[in-house]
Amino acid sequence: MAELLPGSRALVGALVAQLSNICRHEQASAAWDRSSNALDGVVAEDKQLFVTLHCIFPNDLLPALDLLDRSHVTRFDCDGGAALYYVRSTQTSRSRGQRGGGVAAAPHHHEVRLTAWNCSCPAFALAAFGRVSQRNDRLVQSPHEEDIHRACHPPSSTFGGCTRGDDVPPVCKHVLACFLAERCREFFRSYVDSNVVPQGEMAAWAAGWGD
Repeated sequence: MAELLPGSRALVGALVAQLSNICRHEQASAAWDRSSNALDGVVAEDKQLFVTLHCIFPNDLLPALDLLDRSHVTRFDCDGGAALYYVRSTQTSRSRGQRGGGVAAAPHHHEVRLTAWNCSCPAFALAAFGRVSQRNDRLVQSPHEEDIHRACHPPSSTFGGCTRGDDVPPVCKHVLACFLAERCREFFRSYVDSNVVPQGEMAAWAAGWGD
């Protein structure tokens, strides 16, 4: 009997798992800093993993890597709970002045939760709910016991978090950047700001008062 191929979600998870192993190996043999290209120390054969991911995410992988390269991803830990990410938007916004002129506004951040598999950006909302009518049969089904267990105990390193199904879950560049940062933490360590913060500061970021 022929061996069954993994689902799309399992395939992406396996690719990133291989990438994280390569990243840890390369990190041990080179000192990375923000002034260097993260891919400089990766051999050509290993770069094919990025090419494969680019074929799966042709519109999101390169922008996600660009966010990491610009150090626009910040990771927060609070009281040992699941990590929470904030990604600085690459789009500049301007507010109107007294005479109608534009003045630079504070940078905007998108909130990313890998366990819940959610991003606050409009692109993720469109990806998540743009095809709801095509998934109505799945939405009305009663969850199986294993689905309930996974929803209650989803690791942040699982591609798709607590979402159900075997197909690729909704993705945006912010979610993909944060998932790569979480799964390949050693590789992107120099490009991601990690902070342990009290609940009050976490609440301020959630309310949009982050810096």
